[in-house]
Amino acid sequence: MGIFWTGQSAQFTYIDKSDRHLNWISLFFLMFVSLLPFSTAFLSAHISFKLSIGIYWLNILALGLLLYINWSYAEQNDFLTIKGEEKETISKIFKRRIIYAQAMYATGALLCFINNYLSIIVIVLIQLNYALALFFGHIKKNHK
Repeated sequence: MGIFWTGQSAQFTYIDKSDRHLNWISLFFLMFVSLLPFSTAFLSAHISFKLSIGIYWLNILALGLLLYINWSYAEQNDFLTIKGEEKETISKIFKRRIIYAQAMYATGALLCFINNYLSIIVIVLIQLNYALALFFGHIKKNHK
């Protein structure tokens, strides 16, 4: 949960305006964050079933999609504190990070067709990578 919460927090360091639609996007995001303990518990209770990995992955996919939608909506509606080239650079970083993470999670989930435990190990390693920022650096705020 912390990885996704941190991702949304990082976005909001660059978002200085909001409207009703952005609030709803954030609420749906938080709804899927609140579902993570349940999809995780379902996975741990039914670790040998591919369906449990699928449900867990769908929860992660929804979170990634909502993060992407959140950023795209704020960008399109000029809610960002950054402009010009810096806006393009930061936007590419956020979007690429989300797309890469989702692609890796999808790959990890698909590994359940080889072995459920392998799938779970890969998903956990991806989460550790994002939690510890091992291979993908932090997004730093360089403007004043």
